[in-house]
Amino acid sequence: MSAPPFTDTSVLQQPLVDILRRCSPDCVVTDTFHRWAADAVDGVGIPRVIFNGNCCFARCCEDSVKRDWPHKKVGSDSEPFALEGLPDRIELTRSQLPVFVRTRTEFPGKSMRAEQNSFGQVVNSFYELEPAYVEYYRNQMGKKAWLIGPRKIVVGRDKVEAAVKKLMGGSEEAEMMTRRAKELAERTTSVVEERGSSWNDVEALIGELKSCWKQK
Repeated sequence: MSAPPFTDTSVLQQPLVDILRRCSPDCVVTDTFHRWAADAVDGVGIPRVIFNGNCCFARCCEDSVKRDWPHKKVGSDSEPFALEGLPDRIELTRSQLPVFVRTRTEFPGKSMRAEQNSFGQVVNSFYELEPAYVEYYRNQMGKKAWLIGPRKIVVGRDKVEAAVKKLMGGSEEAEMMTRRAKELAERTTSVVEERGSSWNDVEALIGELKSCWKQK
């Protein structure tokens, strides 16, 4: 079930509740667009896992922005500011931020409350792609996350290599980026195979859900 952002789909809330009570699934995965879904699932007492399409890197950057509000400390939309506390130095400008971050609208606030009450989050990424940010997200931010990707998040190696050469020519940095892209492309297959990192995270999620139901 999908809908464009800000589309009111709340007419589906009661039918969903009826289905959940009748079928009693082991868990439900909700996204950020059906903002009423969290209350519907929580009201029935079924474990709720969230998915918003972002990787751990993006969530870590978002946390830094919302924690320190560095974009409020610069003089213009084009002046760069650094995100504090992250594994790497990351710079942004105010114009690069989503409108709802700049204006503090209700939409992300409700999503944050839904996240706080969730069982955890599934992430369309894999550990080897962003290890430092997976560790930061889990340990520094204290979030429960299972990386189950990749699900169409990695471009084919030929396209990556062509893009790097087009943008950077034959420089040493371009060659390094090309090698890195090839390595990641090869790992995207191994991580979803048996005992790969994403396979293990799926197994861990299933195990935690089983434990949750046994305690009820």
